[in-house]
Amino acid sequence: MKRRLTLEILTNDDQLHSVREYAEIVGKELPHEEGALWLDLFRRSIVITDPKQILISIRYAQRYVWERLHEGIWHQVLPHWRYAYHCTNIISAAAIFCSCQDALKKSRQALFEIDLALIMSGPFEQFNVDSIVSELVKDIQIRQQQSILPSIHKKHEKHEKHEKYEQRPTKRQRTTKNENDDCTMPSQFSTLPALKIELDRGDLAVSNVKRLNRPSMSVFKRQVFDTRCPHIIEDVVNHWPAYKRWNIDYLLKVAGPRTVPVEIGRNYMSKEWTQQLMTFDAFVNTYVRCGSSSSSSSSSSSNNNNNNNNNNNTTTTTTSSSNANSASNTSQQIAYLAQHELFDQITELSRDIVEPDYCIFTNNDSASKMSTTIQDDAQLLPNVQRNSWFGPRSTVSPLHYDKYHNLFCQIFGSKTILLIHPKYSPSLYPNDGVQCNTSQVDLQCEGWVERWPNIKNIPCKIVTVRSGEMLYIPPKWWHFCVAEETSFSVSYWWSAVA
Repeated sequence: MKRRLTLEILTNDDQLHSVREYAEIVGKELPHEEGALWLDLFRRSIVITDPKQILISIRYAQRYVWERLHEGIWHQVLPHWRYAYHCTNIISAAAIFCSCQDALKKSRQALFEIDLALIMSGPFEQFNVDSIVSELVKDIQIRQQQSILPSIHKKHEKHEKHEKYEQRPTKRQRTTKNENDDCTMPSQFSTLPALKIELDRGDLAVSNVKRLNRPSMSVFKRQVFDTRCPHIIEDVVNHWPAYKRWNIDYLLKVAGPRTVPVEIGRNYMSKEWTQQLMTFDAFVNTYVRCGSSSSSSSSSSSNNNNNNNNNNNTTTTTTSSSNANSASNTSQQIAYLAQHELFDQITELSRDIVEPDYCIFTNNDSASKMSTTIQDDAQLLPNVQRNSWFGPRSTVSPLHYDKYHNLFCQIFGSKTILLIHPKYSPSLYPNDGVQCNTSQVDLQCEGWVERWPNIKNIPCKIVTVRSGEMLYIPPKWWHFCVAEETSFSVSYWWSAVA
């Protein structure tokens, strides 16, 4: 059972002892000299009594782990370095909360430390930090609300004073559409008119995706999983709590102060692409609410202005950008909270989604017949990874494939997806190296057929996944995704082999 921690950890002997014990275990699992150095830095920090000095000291241990986390390929980093980062950030968060005089600032910075640990190292294996997170989020939101109340009252008083002197006939109020309202749905590739024209003239052989209404497990296995054929699954996602609850206001209420990694740029293959850490509410207010209106005007020009951004095989990750504070720049930029394990970071949101039963299927049929116990069955179940995809209209995932089975679930908004069978891979100009699962064919560029002629007349399937629907994408099927409107999607990935 996980040990529950609070913000009083520095003055609670039992909690501090638990963290130190865990740090001792982690340190012994690290490479000998490096582990000993980190452990020594960590021990020196927690014996200090002054929170300000604790923060100064723990930063050395924290930076040392940060450097280890960024050495080499990310997935090859020793997992215990991530556990070490958990330990350092728990202490740094508590030290900030106890030493900073500005009440709002200390809560924001302490929450940032916890979020950074979750983003960089995943869920805490040993400790339960839910009470720390909920206390900080609540404190931030209360103080933010208090800070804006005076300005609201002033506006209200000014409005009342104005009404006394000018009483005009009231017009009938225009009703506004709810963010999840599907009354008027955009057409396919509405943000990429050049692509729509090229598809309409027959540059690809387009067919539709089959649909099934809440198929039984046996029907899904036989008609979908075994055939490795994309299908829209109806009447599943629309029963989730997320489908009924989620809109931008709800997400802001739950996740507003939380720090998330946001992709900035046309798509992850473009030269200007980067990543920034920002709070969820900053992302929404800067790029989603403001960006949605500007994306429609900029989408038509993007087809002509980005013809040279196709063959970049490397990506750069940063945590800051000099352009981030420029309103004129951000209004034209596309930002995307893409492929982030948000539900491991913000557990309250994870309670609103339901892992589909269809994720149970693997290719281990023979092994399944050999299982004799519940434990054997559990070991044969696939490991399912949940990713979130949230952003304004015009966000794009370039033509690529994933090695996993994928149930792509649309919570709100809609996305148009173009799919191509793996057997046509040689004609799709795959990149070399680490981006070999991404095509060089840039469907956002006008004239892509002339530039990559082998793709002409290849059969493809196109479907718009609407709110409450689910799309099954088989392993290694190429797909190109475009958000037709502000959208939130959840993908469930699992391997064919448990």
